[in-house]
Amino acid sequence: PVAMISQSDCVRDMKRKGFVPLDQDPNDALLPKGAAKYRSGIGMAWPEGWMEQTLTSLQKAQGIRVYAINATIDAGVQVSSIKRSAVTDVGRYIESRRASAKAAGQGGEVSSAEQLTIKDRDAFRFQSKNLVNSLHIRYSYTVIIGRDEIVMVTAWANEGNYDNVKDELTSMADRLTGL
Repeated sequence: PVAMISQSDCVRDMKRKGFVPLDQDPNDALLPKGAAKYRSGIGMAWPEGWMEQTLTSLQKAQGIRVYAINATIDAGVQVSSIKRSAVTDVGRYIESRRASAKAAGQGGEVSSAEQLTIKDRDAFRFQSKNLVNSLHIRYSYTVIIGRDEIVMVTAWANEGNYDNVKDELTSMADRLTGL
């Protein structure tokens, strides 16, 4: 007698052993229930030199909408959003984001939040300095208060290069699409 094994039997057996198919993100199982229900139209018109990266399922679940790096200037940008209806007090939300920025590495320093207008919407910007994985990194956070979403543009560069690229990093919020 000859035993017949189907491909689906092999895939099921490999999954049971902890293997993940190449076309599946291993973080899929970590998605909280309902995380995929919130869809955003937020995007970015990337300037020359920026390469958009593929998001993992975990990044998507954390509300990250787009992420890109620029190898030429050794910098990165990510855009995240949350439903506006989930935030009951914008001032407390901004302070919470500042506290999270300070705790993101060792020796965190965070500036006060300045209020500004971006694309005819109220916005707040603050900076932080952190030691992350033995690297001194400076961040610029821009939080834009939309009607349906609150969007945060987080841009970063090595501290030694930050002042050289700060204008480009802080202008990224002006390049948002889908607000």
